[in-house]
Order: sequence, then structure tokens, then C-alpha cells
Amino acid sequence: MKNFFILLFVAFINFNFYGQMSVGINNRLLDFNLRALRDNGGDLIDLSTVQGSPYLNANFENGQILMVNKDELFDMLLRYNIYSDEVEAKSETDENLSSVLKEKDIQCKLSGQVFSFDSNLGYVVMLEEGKNNLVLKYKSIYKEAEPGKTPMHQNIPAKFVTKKLYFLKMNNVYTEIPSSLNGLYKLFSEQEESLKSFIKENKLKYSKEEDLVKMIHFLNKL
Repeated sequence: MKNFFILLFVAFINFNFYGQMSVGINNRLLDFNLRALRDNGGDLIDLSTVQGSPYLNANFENGQILMVNKDELFDMLLRYNIYSDEVEAKSETDENLSSVLKEKDIQCKLSGQVFSFDSNLGYVVMLEEGKNNLVLKYKSIYKEAEPGKTPMHQNIPAKFVTKKLYFLKMNNVYTEIPSSLNGLYKLFSEQEESLKSFIKENKLKYSKEEDLVKMIHFLNKL
């Protein structure tokens, strides 16, 4: 009987400890004021009538929230809402949704990528870090439904279009990656010849993300 009360006491302590820890995590990491999806006119968007998705992945997936300064890691179900630029979160035992607080020292890992919050761009993914930081920014554009031009044409439903934007952080200033390789040469005019040789030697394509990362990595080593 004595052992039973000891086990019961230990179980109570553990339950109380993890319950307090869970509340602490919520208070430190989560914002419970999740924004609703609204169109350009401020009306709620009915996702069932829209093509495409505002999410990077519409399904919640196992992810992690990292408090960088304290080196603390927490497992949660996450999904990235590109349109509202929020990382939505929920636990396996609670269906209530919240969003991760947008702070520079809180990172979210999901879909094989690490999302960091930047006060200028919002959530970004670091692709190359060095003298010149290369970051990826997802952007979701909502296009309103359009009526057919004539009775013979079908109506065009509303849709979400997802784009990838790339930015360089140079001297603490963000610059969007030029649309053409010639634009990149102009941006790094002093290293132009070296960069040209590197691209030719490795048969790189400016339109491929992994090749762009290699280019910036090369420039960072010069």
C-alpha cells in the first residue's frame, strides 16, 4: 500500500509538471488570435470555391518550434499559411488552432525547411548564409473570380497562386534577386568574370534554385 501511494504521488508530480510545461510553451510560443483568410475586399474566403491553396502543405505535419536563444526545441503539428504569412500550430490532443509568435528568435521547422521571421520580409527560408545571405520568400496571391468574357466562355474561378521570391541581404539591406543572370553580373560587377567562369565550368542554370545557391556560395568565398 505504501508503494502504491508513492507511485501515485510521483504520477501526480509528473502530470502537474508536464501540464505546467505545456501551458508555458503555449504562453511563450503561440498566438491564439489566428487571422481569418480574407479577399482583397476584406470578405472571408471560402476555400471550397477556390482553386489552389494558401498553404505550403494543406495538411498539418510533424514539425518543430525552436527557441534559438535558449536552444529549446518543441514538437508540434504545423503548417505554413503562405497567404496570411503565419505558421499555424496545434497539438495532437487538441484541435484548437493557433499560430506561432512572429519573433526573430523563434524558428519553425516543417516540410524539410526552417522558417525564420524577419521584420522586413516576414517568414523566410535561409538558403545560403555568409557575406551575402540568400533567402527564399514564399508569396501567395489571391486572384478574384472572373466572369466569362462572353456567354460562350466559362467563368474563371478564384484561385491562389504561389510564387517563390529570392532576396539577397547585403550590408543589412535586402535586394530582390535580379530576374536575369545579367542583372546578377551587374550586382556583383567586381566578381563578374570569376562568376562567369564558375557558372560555365559547372554548367549552372540561373533558373534552378540549387544552382543559384551554388552561385551565391561561390561569391561568398571570394
